[in-house]
Amino acid sequence: MYKDYNAYDRDDLTKENLINDVEFINDAAEFLETRRNQNLTDPEEIYDEFMEHMRYSDTNELITIGDYQYAQDADDSLKENYARLLNAYDKMPMGNLSLKMAGDYAVGIATAPSTIAGIFTGGVTALGAKAGISAAKLGIRSLAKQALKRPVLASTAAAMATEGVIGTGQGAIQELTRVKAGAQEKFTGGRTATTGVGSAIGAGVINLPIQYLLNRNKVLTNTKIDKTLFKGSRQAADDFYSEGSRAIANRAREASEVTKSTISEATKKSPNKLKTVKESLDALDADLVRAGREIKRDLSPTQTLVAGLTKETRDNITAAAIRTLDVLPLKKGQRVTDGMRDLLSKADLDTVEGEQAREILDSVSNVLKEHNLSYKQFSLFYLAEYSEAGSILQSASRLKKTLGPKIDTTEEALGKLGRQTTGEADRLLKAIDEIDNAGYSIISKEEALGILANRERGKIASKFLSKYFPRLTEEKLEGLRKELSLKSLDKLKLGAMTMQPKTTVRNNQNAGFRVVVDALTRASENALGIKNPIGNGTFDLVKAIFTPYESMVLKKLMQQQFPQESARLFRQAADIESATTETVLSKLGRKMNLLNTYSDNFWKSNVISASLTRQLNEWNAPLSDAAKRQILINRIGLQMGDADNVRATQYLDSLTKKQYDDLLEEGDLGKGATYNLKNTIYSGQFDLIPEEFMTKAFAEAYDFVYQTEIKGNTYLGKFAKGFIKAHGDYPFVISTFMPFPRFIASQLKFLNDHMPVVPFITRGLNIDRAGMKNPEAYDWFDANWKFTPEGKKLFSKQTAGTMALLTAYAWRVKQGDTNYFYEMKDSQGNLIDGRAFYGPFLPYMLVADTVYRYQTDSLPQNKFRRFGYDALQSLFGSTFRTGFGLYAMDKMFDDLATGDFERAIGSVVGDIVAAFNIPFQIVGDIYGTFDKESRKIKETRFGTDTSRVIGDEPFVPDLGDRMINLLDAMYYRATRNLPDLPLKSWGESIGIPTDYLPERDYGRPARSAFQTGDLTRKEMIRGQVTGFNLRNPKNEMQKEMGKLNLMPIDIYRRDSDELIDMYTRYYLSEEGLETNLNVYMENFVMRSDEYRDAPIETKRNIFLRESKVKINEAKEFAKAQIEFEQEEMNKELPIEEQLSYSQVDIAAWNKVPRGIKKRIQEEYENNFLGEGSILADRDRKTFVVGGYRISPLLWGLDRFKQLRGTSGDL
Repeated sequence: MYKDYNAYDRDDLTKENLINDVEFINDAAEFLETRRNQNLTDPEEIYDEFMEHMRYSDTNELITIGDYQYAQDADDSLKENYARLLNAYDKMPMGNLSLKMAGDYAVGIATAPSTIAGIFTGGVTALGAKAGISAAKLGIRSLAKQALKRPVLASTAAAMATEGVIGTGQGAIQELTRVKAGAQEKFTGGRTATTGVGSAIGAGVINLPIQYLLNRNKVLTNTKIDKTLFKGSRQAADDFYSEGSRAIANRAREASEVTKSTISEATKKSPNKLKTVKESLDALDADLVRAGREIKRDLSPTQTLVAGLTKETRDNITAAAIRTLDVLPLKKGQRVTDGMRDLLSKADLDTVEGEQAREILDSVSNVLKEHNLSYKQFSLFYLAEYSEAGSILQSASRLKKTLGPKIDTTEEALGKLGRQTTGEADRLLKAIDEIDNAGYSIISKEEALGILANRERGKIASKFLSKYFPRLTEEKLEGLRKELSLKSLDKLKLGAMTMQPKTTVRNNQNAGFRVVVDALTRASENALGIKNPIGNGTFDLVKAIFTPYESMVLKKLMQQQFPQESARLFRQAADIESATTETVLSKLGRKMNLLNTYSDNFWKSNVISASLTRQLNEWNAPLSDAAKRQILINRIGLQMGDADNVRATQYLDSLTKKQYDDLLEEGDLGKGATYNLKNTIYSGQFDLIPEEFMTKAFAEAYDFVYQTEIKGNTYLGKFAKGFIKAHGDYPFVISTFMPFPRFIASQLKFLNDHMPVVPFITRGLNIDRAGMKNPEAYDWFDANWKFTPEGKKLFSKQTAGTMALLTAYAWRVKQGDTNYFYEMKDSQGNLIDGRAFYGPFLPYMLVADTVYRYQTDSLPQNKFRRFGYDALQSLFGSTFRTGFGLYAMDKMFDDLATGDFERAIGSVVGDIVAAFNIPFQIVGDIYGTFDKESRKIKETRFGTDTSRVIGDEPFVPDLGDRMINLLDAMYYRATRNLPDLPLKSWGESIGIPTDYLPERDYGRPARSAFQTGDLTRKEMIRGQVTGFNLRNPKNEMQKEMGKLNLMPIDIYRRDSDELIDMYTRYYLSEEGLETNLNVYMENFVMRSDEYRDAPIETKRNIFLRESKVKINEAKEFAKAQIEFEQEEMNKELPIEEQLSYSQVDIAAWNKVPRGIKKRIQEEYENNFLGEGSILADRDRKTFVVGGYRISPLLWGLDRFKQLRGTSGDL
């Protein structure tokens, strides 16, 4: 096996010797061609590329795993070739670290999953798997440290443990690769141990001084302001948080004093007003405590309410409500909710009445600020008023049922009370909805309804459960009722659908696209305002991302200051639609989304930070003297360790004016200081941030992660809002076909804002404003044809969208004419299905592809049909990838059309169950890395026997069981996401019964009509880490299909009969058969002068013609094979059990048009006394025609030929 270069001494394995060694160069060239799809001829380039790959393999876990799979899949010749190269590489001396080597190691490390994980999780310093290059690898990975503030030795130990595990794992895979290739006789563990220990030691040696420097405390004086504050370190972030928390606490104390004074005064002067407010809050508190009991303090992240109001919040709302009653111009019988709704409806009017309404709203805002409340926090009072009305309504209903007809006057009185309260509750509910749509509330109409509805649902269910389970406590009854709900299961399913690491990776990749769009939008806004396009906040979001500790601290402070809004925004189930209550199952669903939660909240906190920074900088409000003083007190108190700021205040009071002014200047608080984000936090004056700033920042955060809060202020908005509500109200009904409707609605809104020309179309058709009460507020131009603020916003987004489209076009051109709009190639020539990667930007690629195809004269034949299909894929791609799928929908409709109701239902139910199994794909990806057979994609067309392999022995399913079978349909669809494991062999090896297991260890490998051999997944671990769906490079036929813009479905349509279809694909893809489609078409394209010289449209027709000839030929072989196998099986059966028909006949009957089939069925029943359908009676032994006993099925087919004008055979 070994060649001359394997006999070189260690010192002779130099670049100069190897590039002149023909055998080495030939081996390396073959390896690069088969492993990396590189066709190179220059010896020096071959050497450099080979060494680059091996260095990547030493430092990047993904490349290491890919090399192992290569060794598994390679034939004997390629394995020997690889073994020789490994033997030589392992003996090579490290030598001096050249610039090229350092660059290779740097790229390998920077793209390694462990490095990326360290950066995004704040993990410990990482070390390479190859001990010899530990220092080089560590130099880059140490940038990821800074996050976990722990004692020096503890951090160092953690670094050593982490890198030891990573190094051991990578070393083990490298050793397994050498065993698989034949470069090493057996697995000894030597390389594994050496790599693991070396990684751990290297991490400790370099991590120790880094940790010491990062954790060294700074010595601060009590007169100097720390100039290093907010430079991005964890210590600075802790100081930031401490100072902000201190300021917030001070503001809370001030508000508490105002609240106490207000309540005390109301007790004396307005006791009735105080009583009214408290009664409303009492009703709300009871509902919230009940909700808190249901969710056991572990608040559902999509809940906007707390489990019972705290005394502080309750008192602040009480005091604010009392003062608001004095400010609002309420009519007799009106509540605060009514008054706020009336004001907001008038505030947009450009009239005197509108001006008055805005002044009153400002007065209300000032009242709320004095009590440390925002409009959205105060919206809990609207819910309180509604909750009180609901309580009265339900009390009246219960009394009415109790008293019955005993007292007519009471009956009449209660009926009147009920009608009055019903009207009031409905009015308040409508008012809540309008306030929510105006952006002044965190309470939606649906959430208010949910609070009231939960009362009665809980009582009815608890009554039922207590009747049959009398020993259960009330609390357990409530828990059991919730756990048994379909909603809980649906939430668990949605959580399972998005828990894979690759989902989070794709979300982060798409967020990266959004960062670029954000910067372009801001630059355009600046240009419109005649400002510096690359200044004035253009890169604020980028800055926030690279100083994440500030955003994290801002998030914590917001959770303190705005607990309700923050609970809703920073929820722990980013991809799961809103739920009213939390259960163990729904909790499990969101817990499975830990990675998505972290990612979601990371981006939201950064977007809010950037948005508030921009808005406050534009506001440019001078910092008040009181705020400056408070900031200094907080800073000095923090540096002194003065928890109550007593000494800090005394110190500040002892300064002369000059000393005080110098201190202000030193702290950047002199003249020109404004309420920027940091100063606002330092002063604890979150309440000074205008309400609209916070509302806009929250809205931008929701939009950024495609969780847009849909407003019902247009017909389209009301439809979307209702659809999302129905998604939650009717579990499994909508989620089966559209799992994430809010994501889809948000994506469509993004496209309407950013895709060039689209908003002009929707505005021209009045789609975007239909149903709006004040559409003129959204005009793009004023009376003088100048941009309005709304117009500037749209123009900026359109500019950014245009730049995105131009970028998409340039990227599409780079992919070449052999790929479809959603495909791209990696550096090794592998094909990547980019639909999941592009996400909401996929429509840009579709438009770019349409322009590209127009310019290259390769638009599809059926343009409108194809574009419609592609548009559905690009707009609803996430739904069709994780939901039911376009093909599955088509198949379901086919089954329904042919009367296969059981199969159609089984498909739907099976797909629902399969969604729960998606997390097991991770197990399959890990196991498949080390098992070649498990990597093969299995056949999921139900009704196909998996116990035999075509060609090994006759394969004939039980035709009786192959009829529309609900359980079979469910099984094959439901198990398609489960890992393919050799269960039977495992069971036999440990001595457990295996009778109930499938005969085959693995499922039947799937085949494609367009490529040779079994379909195999490629580098699945890499897919989980990078988010890419990798495929093998295209063969020549597939490349030609791309050039002609022909999709697979244009050439091969699956037969409706699963067995015929499976056999046909086998014949079209089997190596060495004349029916192999891609080999035939490759030869045809190369040799046909007629084809080669024809224009593209003629080429398409010729290509389709030749392909279909071969497909039809393969299908005839498939049918003949099935009939032959049926005949072979009949020979083994008694004559009375033999079948006169085959699956081919069943398939033919299923394709008979329904009208003709009905006529033949009637003849069968009338003339031959048929007892059931022809298909059901196909084994009827007493059926005789013309003296011959035949199957009713064959008679029916013969009759069909006669009716169609062709002679029958019977």
